[in-house]
Order: sequence, then structure tokens, then C-alpha cells
Amino acid sequence: VQEYMRAVRKGVNSQFVVQTREGWSVRPAVEPSKAVVFASKDEALRRAKKDAKTTRGEVFVFNQNGALIGQESA
Repeated sequence: VQEYMRAVRKGVNSQFVVQTREGWSVRPAVEPSKAVVFASKDEALRRAKKDAKTTRGEVFVFNQNGALIGQESA
């Protein structure tokens, strides 16, 4: 049960990096309204990794079609 709870917390604390028409959006997995847009993928990944490290989460990267194209541990 403890392993399951750790996995759930890690998922909830994850950051999503999503390619959009405006650039690369970074947002908490459970709070899409808190998205911040960056001009480059590199900038977005740096921010997402920083935020995920703080919350002990993961970083998931999605393309413009919503397909998962990468995952990184913070």
C-alpha cells in the first residue's frame, strides 16, 4: 500500500510539458489553469524539472496532438 501511495503522490505532483501553437506550456498535472507558456522546449523543460524536483514529481512531455513523447524523473 505504501508503494501505491508513493506512486499516486508522484503522479499528482507531476508536471506536463505540452507543445501548443503559442509555444511550450508547463503546468501541474492536476491544475491545467496554472499553465505557463515558454518560447522554447528547453526553457519549458528546465522549468518543469525545477517544479517537479520541488514536489518530487515526474515530467511528462506531450506533442501538439496530445501524444506522450517523453518522460523524465526530476
